[in-house]
Amino acid sequence: MDLSQVAQVLLTFEDNSQQTRLIPRVDVDMFFEAALKLHHNPGVNPHSGLSTTKLRAMAAYTLRLDGPYWWTMPSLDTNGDQRGARVFQNAEVLRQWVAEEAY
Repeated sequence: MDLSQVAQVLLTFEDNSQQTRLIPRVDVDMFFEAALKLHHNPGVNPHSGLSTTKLRAMAAYTLRLDGPYWWTMPSLDTNGDQRGARVFQNAEVLRQWVAEEAY
């Protein structure tokens, strides 16, 4: 799968915990709908009947390959040194949701 077809979804919960998921970009809307049902409204696990941790915010991003940066090299030296590791960074926001109660 090409990187342009991948989205990173960041879920932030009321207890300040976070989860990150990499999903196919075409599945973003479906993932948002499922996550909102599970963690917001009604916020109940349908298999156990138990309440779930409430979602505060969710965002989906495209990714870009960036670097290398000085902090990704064993020598901790110069930006752009090709001996460093490259990293995936969030690029464009595809979709976001924030609970009204978060404000």
